[in-house]
Amino acid sequence: MPKRSGTPADDPFAGRHPTSHERNSGLPWDASYHHGPAPWDIGRPQPALVRLASEGEFAAAVLDVGCGTGENALHVASLGFSVLGVDVAETALAIAREKAAERRIQVEFVAGDAFQQIPKVPGTFDFVFLDAWKKDYKRFFDMVYPRLDKHGLFLAHNVVNKRSEMGDFLDAIQKQPSVWTTIVSPSGEGMSVTLKR
Repeated sequence: MPKRSGTPADDPFAGRHPTSHERNSGLPWDASYHHGPAPWDIGRPQPALVRLASEGEFAAAVLDVGCGTGENALHVASLGFSVLGVDVAETALAIAREKAAERRIQVEFVAGDAFQQIPKVPGTFDFVFLDAWKKDYKRFFDMVYPRLDKHGLFLAHNVVNKRSEMGDFLDAIQKQPSVWTTIVSPSGEGMSVTLKR
């Protein structure tokens, strides 16, 4: 793992604590995008998100945490919704902004640690899509849940294939009395769909 010197030029994590992915790889998330698409970038929005959008499950503000190159955020914004995409990888966001400009779609993309950036955003969310570092899913849920509108949806990706990394999150969404949760697995990755009652 790269050593942190304390100077901005030598700190690949820009002064923040590295995520579990970054600790395992020894590189910042941004490095995943330097030599072509990241392995998890499928080049289109997640099918479950597309289906929910087509069924009219969104009503207002949408938050995409770990938005990467923006395919989910761009799809939802193309339907006329207000979307905020947050990611720590600057290169991914540069690609997302380029796609938005090419497609003439208005999306707000914010670079930085979502735990620092999301609290700065005013208002509530009708829909949250989470596809970030898995061991922090419960922290994300705890941070965003109070700002999720009644009948709002919270989707989390990779809850089947990465379940060992997020047991606390899966317990929370299944035991929280004010939500209804199901897990769908059209692929081996799985997605939790949580409705705030």
